[in-house]
Amino acid sequence: AEEELNNKLNLEGEGPVVGDIVKQFEKAPYGWKDISTLDVLLQLARKGHRRFEWRNDEISLEVFAEKALNSRERDAITIHKEKVHSKEEVITFIKIVNDDIFAETMVPSSTTDFKEAVETFKEKLKPQLLALNRIKEEYENYPFAIHVKKFHKALSDLFNERTPEKVVDAVKEQKEQLKKQRDVFKYVEEFLDFNFKPYEKIVSFIADNKNNFSALDETEQVAADALIDYVKNDDEPWDRFPQMKKAYKEIYDALKQKVALLKTEVIKTYEAIFSEILEKKNELGITEPNLTTDADNFLNRIHKEQAIAQLEI
Repeated sequence: AEEELNNKLNLEGEGPVVGDIVKQFEKAPYGWKDISTLDVLLQLARKGHRRFEWRNDEISLEVFAEKALNSRERDAITIHKEKVHSKEEVITFIKIVNDDIFAETMVPSSTTDFKEAVETFKEKLKPQLLALNRIKEEYENYPFAIHVKKFHKALSDLFNERTPEKVVDAVKEQKEQLKKQRDVFKYVEEFLDFNFKPYEKIVSFIADNKNNFSALDETEQVAADALIDYVKNDDEPWDRFPQMKKAYKEIYDALKQKVALLKTEVIKTYEAIFSEILEKKNELGITEPNLTTDADNFLNRIHKEQAIAQLEI
């Protein structure tokens, strides 16, 4: 049956429609049921003699079986000779993904079948895509997330491409870009592992003290502006991290000293005020509770205050 059907397909030329083939084999001298013809077509494809396209897109055998069982879809499925790929094509593809782009074994070098090489590559992409997606969502508000998003999209496009030939072509065309994206992503991973916590501390410091920077002297303000620009716009923060960490320490110490001095002055002033109030209450014989602001609560608020403008007020 397979030989008979394959010979018929050879006579039909390139791209006969599944619906037409089914109808031809329903007639004499064959009298095959539609599902029998579909099964023979499937066996030919499994043995590497034929492949299928649905609306000009190559489809897997599973998708073929699903769509071909629907008689209305059969006219949208065409039959094609399986593409022949040389051993050199497979070797080249494996070398590109293993050595040139990912610097790890994505496809075993012993693989010789073209489709198997592509499918193995896709399977290896799955955990990478999951890791990229997690990092992309967790750090999406940071400038460096742009690299994770781009690499995730590039790998997603490869993974979602149905046609093995298109996957290989895309890998070849985008080799340099994919290698660069992969390298930058490795920098992101290393940064997250070793420097993200102190980096996050700098980000929080900027957010908490944005109104305090105006109290710095001119040189310190220049450093603070550079630090603000760094956390807001630098999408490769690992390059300047040592300098920015040093700048953060200097600005942190400067602000801490200014706040401490100002706080000491304010507390001293209010302690004198509360002492005067207490003296006046005693002088007037006032014993009613809560008539004036509680000194301990008010002084505690001052101790907690970090905004220079508020302390100056």
